[in-house]
Amino acid sequence: MSILEVQKQKNNTSPFRCTRLSFMGSKITKIGITNDKISARGGLPLIMRYIERIGLYVLIFSTISSLFLKNKKGLQLPQFLKQMFAFMIDGTSMSISFFDKLKTEEGYAALLENKKSEMASSHQIKRFFRKLSFILL
Repeated sequence: MSILEVQKQKNNTSPFRCTRLSFMGSKITKIGITNDKISARGGLPLIMRYIERIGLYVLIFSTISSLFLKNKKGLQLPQFLKQMFAFMIDGTSMSISFFDKLKTEEGYAALLENKKSEMASSHQIKRFFRKLSFILL
């Protein structure tokens, strides 16, 4: 990753006596290396945080949690819900096998505030949907 160092210029007005935006009066003075994780999915964390704050995960969890056995192994239901919402909102790919690629991306895991080990594989997602695929009469 690279980092840009910016130096503020003294003159912050245009020739037309309009005030410039703050970033327009800056110059790049240095390019370097950083360990920060940068993602093109910049708005996704905001949407995911909003979904969490309005209580959508809790609502869905309380509705379908009886369908799932309580098990300590593997991913828990809230993790599946979070990753499925992010996958649908992101829209980069519509293939379930894309979860295998997302599982290896550190930037995507950090974006969802997960560890890499908490990311779901396509096989786990398929099993999750199989549990929801019965029809009640």
